[in-house]
Amino acid sequence: MPVLFFRLGLTVALTIWLLLGCPVTGPAQEKPQATEKITAPAASPEVLPRVLTEGAEALEKEVAALKSRAAAAKKGWSQAEKDSQERKAAMAAVKAAQAMKSLPLSDAEETLKKYTVQEERLEKRVKELAQEIETLKKEQAAREASQAALQAEVTRLQATKHPVTRSREMRQSWQRYQRAAAAVQQAAGQLLGSLGKESRLLETEKKLISAVRAELQPYVDAAWKAELLKRQEPVSLSEQAARMFRTLLELPARIAGRLGEMTASGALVAVFQEHLAALIGLLALMVLLAWGVRRLADLLTPLLASWETTAQTLGVQACASLVRITAAHLFLLAAIFWSWLFLWSLGLWEFPAWRGLFYLLLALGSLRLGRHWLKAALAGKEAGGLLPVDADTARFYRKYLQLLLAYLLLGVWGLAQAQLLGFPPASRQFLGHLFRVGLLGGAMWLLRRRYLERLLPELPGPAWFKRPGVIRVLKGLVLLLLGAIILANLLGFQNLADYLAQAGAFTGVALLFLGLLWLGLDAVLHYLLHPEIGWARRRFPHREEMLLRIHGLTRSGVTALLAAAALLLALKAWGLEAARLAWAFQWLNWGATLGSVRLTPLTVGVAALVLYLGVWSSRLVRTLMEVRVFPRTGWDSGIQYTISTTLHYAILILGGLVALNILGFPLTNLALIAGALGVGIGFGLQNIVNNFISGLILLFERPIKVGDILVIDGQWGEVKEIRVRSTVFHTYDRYVLIIPNSELLSGKIVNWTHYGRVPTRLTLEVGVSYGADVRQVTRVLTDVCLANPRVLKEPPPTIVFKAYGDSSLNFTIRVFLQSPEPKERNAATHELNSAIFEAFQREGIEIPFPQRDLYIKNWPAAWSKGGD
Repeated sequence: MPVLFFRLGLTVALTIWLLLGCPVTGPAQEKPQATEKITAPAASPEVLPRVLTEGAEALEKEVAALKSRAAAAKKGWSQAEKDSQERKAAMAAVKAAQAMKSLPLSDAEETLKKYTVQEERLEKRVKELAQEIETLKKEQAAREASQAALQAEVTRLQATKHPVTRSREMRQSWQRYQRAAAAVQQAAGQLLGSLGKESRLLETEKKLISAVRAELQPYVDAAWKAELLKRQEPVSLSEQAARMFRTLLELPARIAGRLGEMTASGALVAVFQEHLAALIGLLALMVLLAWGVRRLADLLTPLLASWETTAQTLGVQACASLVRITAAHLFLLAAIFWSWLFLWSLGLWEFPAWRGLFYLLLALGSLRLGRHWLKAALAGKEAGGLLPVDADTARFYRKYLQLLLAYLLLGVWGLAQAQLLGFPPASRQFLGHLFRVGLLGGAMWLLRRRYLERLLPELPGPAWFKRPGVIRVLKGLVLLLLGAIILANLLGFQNLADYLAQAGAFTGVALLFLGLLWLGLDAVLHYLLHPEIGWARRRFPHREEMLLRIHGLTRSGVTALLAAAALLLALKAWGLEAARLAWAFQWLNWGATLGSVRLTPLTVGVAALVLYLGVWSSRLVRTLMEVRVFPRTGWDSGIQYTISTTLHYAILILGGLVALNILGFPLTNLALIAGALGVGIGFGLQNIVNNFISGLILLFERPIKVGDILVIDGQWGEVKEIRVRSTVFHTYDRYVLIIPNSELLSGKIVNWTHYGRVPTRLTLEVGVSYGADVRQVTRVLTDVCLANPRVLKEPPPTIVFKAYGDSSLNFTIRVFLQSPEPKERNAATHELNSAIFEAFQREGIEIPFPQRDLYIKNWPAAWSKGGD
C-alpha cells in the first residue's frame, strides 16, 4: 500500500504541476534566460478527476481488505481470550495441586514441558504481532502523508480558482476519495485496535506462564529428588520372573487371537484388496531388487576385497572390511528396505504391532552384520584377522562381543515393545533395570585383565587410552557403579538403582558409539589427508608441510567436536542438562564495564576465540588458495604471494573488528583511534608507519617480489618474505638480512628477476699481448663461447676489442645465459675462463702481465763508490 499511495501522490502532483504550467527544469538547473523561455504544454483538465477516481477505487479495495483483516484479528483475539481463560483455569488447578503436594512427578514434568512449549509459541506470536502492528503504523503514516499532500494541492488549486475545481466530476471524485480515505483510516484503526488487544493479552499470558514455570521447576526438582530417594518394599525376584513368564506364555495365544479376529472380520483381506495395485508393484520391486542387488554385490565384493588387502593402516583396513561385509549383505539391506516400503504402502506402519515386527527384523539384520564383522576382526593372527592377537584372546572377545551385541539389540527391542506385549509397568521397570545392569556386567567381563592386556596394544586409537592406568580407572568406575546399584537395591532405593543403571548404561553405549565414530573418521582422514600415504599426498606431492598442518587441524577439530558431544551426552544421561548447569557458569558474566565495553571472562574468551578462528581461517584460506586456485592460474610466485598476504591481513583485520564488537567496543569510535594513532605517528611511530606503507607498496606495485634475486650492498640473495614492516632477504652466503621496507623503496637495488627468470648477460674481460693477431683472438673467443652448453646461441656471443691497455690488448666477451641464478653465472664464468686459458695456450696466444721500465737519470755518487 505505501507503494500505491506513493504512485498515486506522484501522479496527482505531476498532473497539478502540468496544470500550473511549471517549466520542465530540474531543481539544480539554472534559471533560463528571457530569450530561452521554456514552458510545458498545459494538460487536460479531465486528468485530475480521473486520477482521483482511480485512487478512490484503490482505497475502497483497501477498505475491504482491511475490514477482512480486522474481522480475522477480532476473531483471533476472541479465540486468544478463550484460550487464556482455559489456561488460567488449568494453571490454577496446577497451583492448587502443587500447594497440596498432590501433583505426581510425571504430570508435573509433562506440565512443565507443555508450558515451556506454550511460552515459546506465545513469544513467537507476540513478535509477529509487534511486527504486523509496526508495518500497519508505517503504512498508515505514509497514507496520511500522501493524503495531506493531496489535500494541500487541491486546496491550492481551489485558491487559484482553477477551472478544473469547478467541474462537477472533480467535486464528485474528490468527495468519493475523501470518503474512501476516511473509511481506510477507520478500518486501519479497528485492525490496529484488535491486534493491540491480542498482543497485550498474549504478553500478559506469557508473563503468567513464565511465573508458573518458575514456581513449578523447584517443585519438579524437589519431587524428583524425593522420588529418587524413596524406599520401596522389596519385590521378590521369583515373583517378578513368574509374572513375566506367564505374560510370555500368554503372548502366542493373544497373537493368534488377534490374527483370527482380523481374518474373521475380513479386515486383513480388505487391506490387501484395497492395495492390490501397490502389492503388484511391491512384488515387481522385490524381483528387481533381488536381481540388481545380487549383481551389484558380485561386482563390488572383489573391488572392496582388493582395497582391504592393499590398505596400509589398521583403521583403513577396518573400514574396508566393514564396507565389504555390508556390500556382501546388500540383499539383506534391500529386504529390510522393502519391508518398510511394504508396511508404508499398505498403511500398516501406523499400527504399533507391525512397527514392532519391522524393528525386530532390523535388529536381527544388524545382529547378522555385526557378527560377520566381529568374525573378520577377531579371527586371530593365524587366521588373518584384522587384529593380530593370539587365538585364545580372539576367541574370547569374538564369543562374548557377539553375545553382548545380541543382548543389546534384542534387549532394546524387547524393552521398546514390552508395553505392546502386555507386560505390566512393574515388570517393564524390572526388565529395564535388569537389562542395564546386564550391560554393565558385560562390560566388566570384557575388561578382564588377562585378555585386555593382549588386546590393547593392537587396538587403533590414541596412545593415552591404551595406558594401564586409564583402563584401571575405567574398570574401577564400572565396579563402583555396579556396587552402588547393588547397594541401592539392597537398601530398597529401587528408583535410585534404576537411575544409576540407566545413566551408566547410556553413558557407556554413547561413549562406545562416539569412540567407534572417531576411529572411523580418523581412518577416513588418514586415508585422505595423511602427509605420507594419503590420497592428498599423491595429488600434491610437494605439499608435505601443508598437508601435515591440514591433517592435524582437521583431526583436532573432529576430536574436539566428538569430545564435546560425549560430554553433553554424559551430562544428559545423568540428568545434568545445560539449562540446569547455567547457574554454575554465571561467573562468566562477572567483570568490569567501561561505558559500552564489557570486560567479562565470557566476552574476553569469545573475543580470543574469534581471533584464534581468524588466524586459523586465514591459514585455511591461504592453504586452499595454494592447493586449489594457484595451480590452475599459472601466476608467478610474486602474484600468488601478494594475493595470499592480502587475504591474510584482510581476514585478520575482520577478526579484530568482530572481536572488538563482541567486547562492546563501538566501531564508530575507530575515528578516535585513528586520531590517536595520528598523534602517535607524529611523535614516534613515523618509522613504523613508513615501513608499513612501504610494505603495502611493495606488495601491490611489486618492484620486488618473493623469489626475486637481488644484489644489495654487493650481496647476492633471494627475497623470502615481505612482511608488514620488513623484508626477509636470504643471501647465498647462508645468512639473513632483515631490511626495513622503506629502505628498499628509497635505495638503489639490482633486481635480476624483475621481469621473470629470463636470459641474462654475462660479461668477461681478457687481455692478450700486443704481438697477438686480433682476428685470431676474436675467432678463438667466439669458438670457446659457442662450445659452452650454458651459453645461448641466440642472442649470439659478442666479442669486442675494447681498448689498448698498458700491457695488453683488452677484449670484452658478452654472452647470454638461460638463468640469472648465481650458481649458473659462477659456473659459466669458471668454464669460460678455463676454456679461454686452454685455447690461448693451444693457439700460442700470450696473456701478458704488467711490465714497467725504470730509467735512472742521476746515479748517486755514494752508491757508485759503494758499488766499487
